[in-house]
Amino acid sequence: MTEWQVVWVPDPDRWGALPIEGVHGVQDLLAAVARIGLRPGDPVFVAPDGTVDPELLEFVLSSPFRYLERETKRDAS
Repeated sequence: MTEWQVVWVPDPDRWGALPIEGVHGVQDLLAAVARIGLRPGDPVFVAPDGTVDPELLEFVLSSPFRYLERETKRDAS
C-alpha cells in the first residue's frame, strides 16, 4: 500500500468470514474494534505502512465526532 486509506467499520452482520490466523496480527478483530470503542460506520485511517494513525483515531472517538450521523461521518472524512 502506498497511499493512506479509509476503512469503514461495517455493521456486525457484514463482517463476513475472517481468517483464522487473524487480520494484521489481531486474532479477534471484532472484539478489538469493540474494545477500542469503534462503532459501525466509523472511519479508520490506515497509513501506507498498515498502521492506524492514533491522532485520527482519537478524533473519531471524540465526543464531537462520535455522535454524528453515519452519512455525516462519511462526508466529514
